[in-house]
Amino acid sequence: MQTLNAKTVALTGTNLIEASAGTGKTWTISWLYLRLVAVYGFTVDTILVVTYTEAATAELRDRIRKRLSDALAYLEERPHEETYAELLTETPLNDCIQRLQLALVSFDEAAVFTIHGFCKRVLSENAFEARLPFESELVANEDDLLTELTDKFWYQHFLKPDPLHLMLLQKRGLTPDSLLADVRNFIGKPYLQEERVAVTSADFTAVNTALLTQLSVCGTIWQADGATIRQLLHDALAAKVLNGASYKADKLNDWFALLDALFANGFTGKDEETVLEKFTTSYLKVKINKGKQPPAHRFFDSIEQLLAVRQPVEDMLPLALEQVRLALLHHLRHELPIRKQQLGLLTFDDLLLHLREAVMQHPALAARLATKYQAALIDEFQDTDPIQYEIFERIYRHSPDQPVFYVGDPKQAIYGFRGADIYTYLKAAQATCYHHTLKHNFRSHPALLTALNHLFAQSDQPFRSDITYEAVEAGKPQDDIFLPSPLEGTTL
Repeated sequence: MQTLNAKTVALTGTNLIEASAGTGKTWTISWLYLRLVAVYGFTVDTILVVTYTEAATAELRDRIRKRLSDALAYLEERPHEETYAELLTETPLNDCIQRLQLALVSFDEAAVFTIHGFCKRVLSENAFEARLPFESELVANEDDLLTELTDKFWYQHFLKPDPLHLMLLQKRGLTPDSLLADVRNFIGKPYLQEERVAVTSADFTAVNTALLTQLSVCGTIWQADGATIRQLLHDALAAKVLNGASYKADKLNDWFALLDALFANGFTGKDEETVLEKFTTSYLKVKINKGKQPPAHRFFDSIEQLLAVRQPVEDMLPLALEQVRLALLHHLRHELPIRKQQLGLLTFDDLLLHLREAVMQHPALAARLATKYQAALIDEFQDTDPIQYEIFERIYRHSPDQPVFYVGDPKQAIYGFRGADIYTYLKAAQATCYHHTLKHNFRSHPALLTALNHLFAQSDQPFRSDITYEAVEAGKPQDDIFLPSPLEGTTL
C-alpha cells in the first residue's frame, strides 16, 4: 500500500485511501477537491462528495470551501510561496485563480451530500427511470406501519397459539414489541439474510408429549407418596445425612410447595429446573455428608428422568424463537412495501433501494450520472453497505479513468446496526485499482503512537485476515502536542 500525497497523486481511476484516525482524511479530501477544481478545471457541481451523516456533510462542505478560499488568497497575494505551489506546476496562475473564483461564487451548487441526500436528488431528477410515484412523501421512519403489521402478524400466530407458541409466550415473555425490535434492522436490508431453521409443531409435540407424560408420572408418585417423601428428606436433614449448606428445613418446605404447584399447574418457568434438580438421585448422592447413604425413593429416579426429557424441549425453544422472528421478517418485507405504496410513502432506505434498482436496470441512467458527476470522493466508506456500494460501482463501472476515491478505515466501522457491512468494504477494496494509505497522525502523542505500533505489531492479523494495521508516525513533534491542563505533567 503506497503512502498518498494528496498534492501530487494522479487523479484517475478507482482509488482506495485506507487511513487510521487522526491521519488527515478530511484534509486529504479537501486537497483532492482543490486539485480537481484548480488544476483539472472541474466545476463544483461535477464533483460528487458523499459522507455519512448530516453533521459530517456540513463540516466537510465547510472544510472544502475554506480550502478553496485559502488557496485563492495565497495565489492572488503570494503565488510563489510553497503552500500551494504544486497547483502551478501543471496549470497557469491565471487559470487557477479564475477556476477558484468560479468555484467559490457557485459553491452553493456543490454536490456534497449524505448518501440519502444524493439518492433523493437523483431520484427526483429521474423519477421516470426510478418508477417513483410523483406524489411520494418522504418520511423519517415507518414505526406506525411496522407496529400495525406486527400486530397483524401477532394476531395470526398468537391469538390461539399452538403448544410451541404457547411455550414461547410462557418461557420467553414474547410481545409484539420485543419481536419487532429483534428484526427491525433487517427489514430494509434484503442483502442481510439468515439461515432458516426447521422446527415444526410436530417436532415440538413429540418432545413435549414425552415431557408431559413424564410429568404426569412424577405427579402420580407425588400424590401417592408425597407425605412419605417429605418426611424422608426432613429426617435425612435432621440426621445430618444431607449437606446442610445445600438443604435447609425452610428451603425444603418452599421446594415442596413448588412441587405441589408444578404437578397441579404444569411448568411455568419459575426456577423449576433448579428446584427439581434437588430431588434427583444423582444430586442427592453428591450432597450427603461423608460416610452417609442418600435417601432413596422411586420419585427421585422419576424426577431424574423428567429433567432428561425436559432438555429437548429447552433446546428447541431458541430455534423456535428464531423461526418466529424469520416469519415476522418475511411478513414485514412482503407487506411493508405494499402498505407504503398504498399510502404513497418512502423512507430513506427506500431511496437507496430505488436508486440501486434504477441504475442496475437502466445503464443509460448510470452513464448520465457518470457524465454529470465526473469525479467522486466517498468519505467514511467503511460504513457503507452493499446497496450503497452497488450504486457507485454501477455509475462508474464503464468509466475506468474517471477519478473515484473511496476514503475510510475498516477499524472504525461503527454502523453495523444500520446495515453497514465490513465485508462490503473489503470487497470494494479488492476491486479498486490503486491502494493508498496516510502515514502521519496529527492528533495523537508520539509516545502513544509508538506504543500502539508496538502493540499491533505483535500479531500478523491483529483484527482479521483482510484488515491490516499500517504503522503510523507522529505528524507533529511532541512539543506541538498540547495536553489539557489536568493532564499537564502526566507521563505518557
